[in-house]
Amino acid sequence: MIYNIIIIGSGLSALSFANSYLEKKKQINIISPDFKNEIFKNQNESLDLFDKKNLPPRMEGKKKEFKNYIDLNNFNVKKNTNILGSLEFGGLSNYWGLQLEGLYEKDLKNIDKKNKIKLNKAFMEIYEKMFFGDFQNIDSHKKKDYKISSFFEKLIKKKHDSLKFLKPGLAYFNKKNQKILNLKKFDENLRRVSPKNYYENFLKNKDIRIHNFFVEKIVKEKNFIKLICYNGKIRKYFITKKLVVAAGTLSTTRLILDFLNYNKEVKIKEHPRFTSCYLSKKKINNKINLMPSQLNIKGNLDNSDFIVDFKPGNKKFINKIFHIYGILKPFKILFMKLKDRLVFCNFLLSSNFSNLFIKRVNDKYLIYSKEEKTKKILYKFKKIEKKIFNLLKDEKLVLNIKKKYFPGNGSSYHYFGTIPIQNKNNLSVNQYCQLNKNKNIYIVDGSVFDFKENKFPMGVIMANARRIAKKILDEKL
Repeated sequence: MIYNIIIIGSGLSALSFANSYLEKKKQINIISPDFKNEIFKNQNESLDLFDKKNLPPRMEGKKKEFKNYIDLNNFNVKKNTNILGSLEFGGLSNYWGLQLEGLYEKDLKNIDKKNKIKLNKAFMEIYEKMFFGDFQNIDSHKKKDYKISSFFEKLIKKKHDSLKFLKPGLAYFNKKNQKILNLKKFDENLRRVSPKNYYENFLKNKDIRIHNFFVEKIVKEKNFIKLICYNGKIRKYFITKKLVVAAGTLSTTRLILDFLNYNKEVKIKEHPRFTSCYLSKKKINNKINLMPSQLNIKGNLDNSDFIVDFKPGNKKFINKIFHIYGILKPFKILFMKLKDRLVFCNFLLSSNFSNLFIKRVNDKYLIYSKEEKTKKILYKFKKIEKKIFNLLKDEKLVLNIKKKYFPGNGSSYHYFGTIPIQNKNNLSVNQYCQLNKNKNIYIVDGSVFDFKENKFPMGVIMANARRIAKKILDEKL
């Protein structure tokens, strides 16, 4: 059987593409494995690196799925490097799903004016289906809001020469069309923008056929694309006229490097992350169990953009502390009593500081970072953290107590930028996200962007997938 179009992956970019495509077509096929099944091909020496210290809260208890992901992709991860994410609904996808930012000119510099307009339109169409808090590029009459604690409200009202204080854009499924969101009554599992919830909201009753296979290899066969797939027991071939790759940046990059027989080093773009915990002088009124930000501080230091992401303490954060610092377990009761006075901050740098690489070596895909660059990253983080901590002390919000933690290279929220929109070499895509010299292969996940300014790019990635689906439906390519 020859399919008209097949999608690899079932994360948010894949489902956004499918949803848009099905506005005019009746059926679409997705190939995406269920990593819960034990389908290891062989034991990988890097698997033991992913212990409780390294896994983010949403991934704890999913070690089997993560092993499958690592092993089936033939990833070999160096000891000074982490790769994180969430295995949910068939793919390695964004595990927060509550926060995003809009379109930034610097991030879209390789997209022409016509396609920027189409991307912005697609973004607005997605926006109409979800709720966002204060948001750039949204008309004022469409703005909605959400309640935050007085601790953060004081900072949002502050003016500073070099810092910008704002509430982040929250994304969630808004069935009640609320104008004001009360985070205390928010059901994260049902309403956060995850692949599972997206499917339940928009795709459950549509004809989507999900084939539970892992794609091992993409092969060009005359005018068609052949996919060699595996499910732990058998191999199966799928033939398609058009292929949409939305497997997440790491898997997508692995597939394309193999397809092109590309053996050079490739930089995986990310936003390096650094975490601090502070003790506030007063109790923060917070009863939520989820982990959205309540405040962002954006700034520039030494010609480098950064963002600080503030979250109030909760049980999930406290439990994570004890996973990382086992020596603190005897003080767990004390920490739980103090949780309403804890403030957690994530410091995120521009993608210019990315220190994550992938290289095809024989049949393995080595993922690694470079020690000399790690030192530069830590130096930058320490300068920014000192600036923010002094600000909080000057405002008399926190005590002179803090704990800092660098979770390592590769511990950011998103990976992107390996197969950019630039049309310069084989490892790039054109304006319509078609792989160079292979116009029936489209890439619609984060692989095609370099998000220098946008630290939470989920919405842009989903909008771009929608843009490409519409272009394919136009049948002009």
